[in-house]
Amino acid sequence: MQKQDQSVIYKPGKVALHPEYLVFHLNDTASQLLVKLITDELLFNQANPENQMQAAIKISYQLIDITTDPNNKAIDDSTTLFRTIDKSATKRINITTLIIKARLGKEYLLKVSIADVLHNISQQNFVYVHKQSKYSAQNYKLLYRINDAPVFRSYILPDEVVRVMTNRPDARKIYIRYQKDNTPLPPPPFSVQVEPKFLFKTDSIWSYNYSKQQGFIFPYKGFYLIQTDTSQNDGLFIANYGRAFPKVKEAPPMIPPLEYITTSEEFRNLQKGDNKKLTVDNYWLNMTSNVELARQLIRIYYSRLYYANLFFTSYKEGWKTDRGMIYIIFGPPSFITKTNSSEIWEYHDKRKVKIFSINFSKLSTTYSDNHFIMQRNDSYTPYWRNAVDSWHNGKVYNPED
Repeated sequence: MQKQDQSVIYKPGKVALHPEYLVFHLNDTASQLLVKLITDELLFNQANPENQMQAAIKISYQLIDITTDPNNKAIDDSTTLFRTIDKSATKRINITTLIIKARLGKEYLLKVSIADVLHNISQQNFVYVHKQSKYSAQNYKLLYRINDAPVFRSYILPDEVVRVMTNRPDARKIYIRYQKDNTPLPPPPFSVQVEPKFLFKTDSIWSYNYSKQQGFIFPYKGFYLIQTDTSQNDGLFIANYGRAFPKVKEAPPMIPPLEYITTSEEFRNLQKGDNKKLTVDNYWLNMTSNVELARQLIRIYYSRLYYANLFFTSYKEGWKTDRGMIYIIFGPPSFITKTNSSEIWEYHDKRKVKIFSINFSKLSTTYSDNHFIMQRNDSYTPYWRNAVDSWHNGKVYNPED
């Protein structure tokens, strides 16, 4: 059976769907699956009885009980539905809600397929339904107070006001724990180091009388854990990575990502600079001695950082994850094989021959379903050195060169 290449999902500008998913448990036997689509990614035409600009969407899912067997393939529940989206009546974001038959005490894998029928493109994703505990993240839902739209992402901007929804009818208190962000950069791909396990360590805690109407802001950069019972470890994890996230618009946050391509001495000097903007500009200019080339390097490097944040953010900023690091240094992979628990990235030369591949395995954590760890190996040393040297010499690394 031929492998299906899914690298298009990480290649900006290519035709691809980027659906987002949110699970919220309604009660002991039913849960909501919310599917968010960006309508700009859909194809609209007037070939319909109404002669209106419409898109046609097909959504299918299979619910698999993996409580005792993570490799189980037996389907507990499945559904397929078709929807038309009228362009004149829709906004940039379209949200579809489905009810799934998920029972308390179970762990499920949800295989979801989204197809743009007119465009003849589809995207399969794997969504975990964590229903073994009444205190886990999917027992909560955040809604923007301004329009009651659900929050799909794992981070929030410091000025956004949200309401907290919980399915617990007996909830009297909401507790919000706070921790400063001190997550480290990942070690290089040839390292023998292991990424330390992330455990939420409370620096501050606030309690409030629970009200569905109360608005909350998360003003400090760092991590927050929302709970209704502080005797439990579980809760809804949300982060504040700064006002501009996932973009990098100011000079100070442009310096930490340069640690990937600098020597230890260079990086220390970058950190010491008083004028951060001048420090960053001079760093890139010194590598190229050409203003236009320096601008091009800056644009590409920080564009990759933006997309790393967009695609790979988990309980860490996307650029600080294994996939984010590889994406920034090597660029989007040539070929991806994706399963519910792994991604294999391949990089090819200009003849389309594989140069090397990297295996990423999903890390099981209560704080994110989007954190993957690479399988490190010293065989990556020459590829990493070549890529870093290329950047350091003022040239965007391209494995096809």
